Amino acid sequence: MLRPAIQCLPPLLLLLGIYWLPESPRWLLLQDRHDQARHVLNKLHPPTEAAAEYFQIEAQMRIDRALPNSYRDMIMKPSYRKRLWLSIGCMGFTQFSVSTLSHVDRTSSFLTLQGILVITNYGPTIYKTLGYGTSQQLIYNCGWQTLSLGAGILGSFVVDLTSRPTMLIIGLAWCLICLAIEAALVARFANSDNGAALKAAVAAMFIYVGGFQGALNGTQWAYVSEIWPSHMRPKGIAMGMCSIMLINICFVQAAPTAFA
Repeated sequence: MLRPAIQCLPPLLLLLGIYWLPESPRWLLLQDRHDQARHVLNKLHPPTEAAAEYFQIEAQMRIDRALPNSYRDMIMKPSYRKRLWLSIGCMGFTQFSVSTLSHVDRTSSFLTLQGILVITNYGPTIYKTLGYGTSQQLIYNCGWQTLSLGAGILGSFVVDLTSRPTMLIIGLAWCLICLAIEAALVARFANSDNGAALKAAVAAMFIYVGGFQGALNGTQWAYVSEIWPSHMRPKGIAMGMCSIMLINICFVQAAPTAFA
């Protein structure tokens, strides 16, 4: 019960802080609430910058209103449809590429299911199957989550160092190598008393999350948001997000059965 309770803390803090969260000026202009949009921009910028940004957003909105922007248009227009598949494919297959690795040990029927969402939700279970006690499971899980946060922050500084596809390739190759090492260690040393090998298996999981958060996670969001024109961007990102959620539901729901 403690873990779900702790997980409620961040959304509770967000809920309490929403009162101070400014509205989107772009959305306000889309609803013809011009005075409110100016008010928000004036709170965010000095007057000169606020006026310039208001003019830019308003001009862009006039263009956007004249363009097709429905989900039907997204499917019917070939150029939008291509971007839709790119969004679903990029975000969906990023999860596929790093979210599952299974191996059955021929002598002990040991099964491990690896991946970013599975490790996030079932890290202690994975460490338990590697032979670690409760205190070590919690320590490793806390360390992994902390590293995940740090690598995500680092990723915000490196995301623009190279092209989006190149950064995705780097992240996928990083995760692939880590999962291959993890699979080899599990195949050879699962349910053994080789402490060094078991620690190496844990280390592979830690190194793995550095590559995912540093090179993949932020890049996929940047890429998908950038391939859509501004008037279709919210819907395009929403469809990519749907693919992530659907795939993660499959993986996270299947994990307990796989472990069992």
